Amino acid sequence: VLARRLNQLCHRTKNANPIKGVQFFTISNGYEALSALSNIEANIQQRYSERNNNSRSLSPPSRLLIVLDSASGCLSGDLYAARGGSMSVTGEVACMLRRLARQYGAAVLVTNGTVSADKNSLKAAMGKSWKAADLKLWLHIEESSSPVEQENNLPGLLLSPRKIVRATLEQHPAKAVDQRSSQERTALFEIASSGILDTP
Repeated sequence: VLARRLNQLCHRTKNANPIKGVQFFTISNGYEALSALSNIEANIQQRYSERNNNSRSLSPPSRLLIVLDSASGCLSGDLYAARGGSMSVTGEVACMLRRLARQYGAAVLVTNGTVSADKNSLKAAMGKSWKAADLKLWLHIEESSSPVEQENNLPGLLLSPRKIVRATLEQHPAKAVDQRSSQERTALFEIASSGILDTP
């Protein structure tokens, strides 16, 4: 749906394609995720080769952002795929994302769902099976308004509602998170039609 909406927006604009260079993959399991990541890696290697053939310096390609939305949505079914001590498909996806980040300098953003921990709390989906992240943020919507449809919008495309979101740092590669106070670990921000704003 996201890819289709963005393509519709591109066809409506008079300017050059605003999402040129963006690739979308629809994946439903770990094997499809591995295939998509292999495709991305092959494209990166081709760009390295083209740039290095046209330049004396070994300059890296342009910045790269990889978004997996969401880990629990496409990998949950592969959690128990390991047999006889072999690495699970989920673990292979995590290792490949790490390699793309370390070897090619890619920024990797992975979203995850939540499940009920008890009657009054939530916890991250996939439990301890997903250990790919260097930095973890827990996002909680504190307050939200209803979405609005504006004139000249695409049919069915609603303006994002205003949200107040609390971000809590849960893991950081260079910080002792457990020893930090609640105030140091938490920040509030607002998501509105104009973008991301600080809360008053």
